[in-house]
Amino acid sequence: MAMKTSEKIGVRRQTVTPSMAQSWLDATSIRNRNLNTQAVNRIASDILAGRFDSDVVNPIRFNSRGELTDGQHRLSALVKSDRPVDLWVEVTDSVHIDEARPRSVADVLTMRGDAMAKNLQTLATSILRVESVRSSDSQWTSSTARLLFSRSALIEFIESTPSVREFATEALRIYQIQPRFGRAFGPASCGTIMYYAQRDIGSAEPAMMMMTSLASGIDRGKGDPVFAVRRYLQSLSTWERVQIEVPAMFHTLRCLLSGRKVDIYRTNMLGDVSKLIGN
Repeated sequence: MAMKTSEKIGVRRQTVTPSMAQSWLDATSIRNRNLNTQAVNRIASDILAGRFDSDVVNPIRFNSRGELTDGQHRLSALVKSDRPVDLWVEVTDSVHIDEARPRSVADVLTMRGDAMAKNLQTLATSILRVESVRSSDSQWTSSTARLLFSRSALIEFIESTPSVREFATEALRIYQIQPRFGRAFGPASCGTIMYYAQRDIGSAEPAMMMMTSLASGIDRGKGDPVFAVRRYLQSLSTWERVQIEVPAMFHTLRCLLSGRKVDIYRTNMLGDVSKLIGN
């Protein structure tokens, strides 16, 4: 059952049993983020070990209609531990997004019903990394691939840039053309190069054709930059590839746009993510 709608707005401490927690979870009709099993297991272990302290986490929250808005991981852990726990419970009309496990951009978008949430988050992050390099007039390095941005910055960028959704969708389609084993790139780098082709040269078509060729395994012969970059990226470990594939796409597209041939790729060739120039 849901929290009684007659409950007054405010905070109180109460003992929550596993059956009570399960009924609250079952009754919620609000779209919530996907459950993180690792987070549930961690909290359940803390409960069983006596380490869980409800005084240092946010309350379980309900809105004035009795719908659960914050606390699904703690309640799920309580059910898993099969132990009653004293919790702070709050009824409020305010919107809260700080809880036991902070919500990622993908969590927020998922709760809004966005089926592309994770892809939008990774693509927005990749694009903002390129923006960071361009704004400082520097080169892409391995540390660039580890740059992180605030949730608000990513959501603002996604909401203010409608084309990001289009490129995220198309990038996922192209990425899935690749054979499951031996993939050379991820959706984020694919979407990133299409976004910048559109922005820099006025058309995403050259980047889209390049990425489709890269995904499908087409070999146009000796000196083909697409064949060279595929062979190079497939020779790397997943972690090495993730760090370098964005500048690799920029370099490959530059070669295609200028008609240059490439036989062998090397790491020291890559790093320039400055503005692309068309034919």
